Amino acid sequence: MKKTTNTIRFETRVPLSEVMKRNPIMISIEANVAKAAKAMCSEEVGSVIILRRNEPIGIVTEEDINCKVVAKDLKPSTIQVSAIMSTPLITVSADKTVVDAAQMMVKHKVRRLPVVDKSGKVIGIVTVRDLLT
Repeated sequence: MKKTTNTIRFETRVPLSEVMKRNPIMISIEANVAKAAKAMCSEEVGSVIILRRNEPIGIVTEEDINCKVVAKDLKPSTIQVSAIMSTPLITVSADKTVVDAAQMMVKHKVRRLPVVDKSGKVIGIVTVRDLLT
């Protein structure tokens, strides 16, 4: 972000690799919501990527847990992450820029995007907060 006289201008050509968090938390689709919540708390993050046979297929966020489990007074250890995850997983390529990611977030109405390499492997995650700081 650059500040000029009375205006703030965002640098839009910044590659995602400069702002993304590397090695996002990933858990198996067989896991329950309690395990997902524990992983998020221990790593101080707001989401976990869900894997089926080591392939990313969905994401569970704090909002998913709050709205789909806690607000319904369900027991997290009895609910599988597959029941509350968002799928299909919307991802962004590592060679994209901050503005590309922001446009995808607006288009798909998401606040987190897993970042994938050319082979489709998840190598990071970028959040709205990452784009603004």
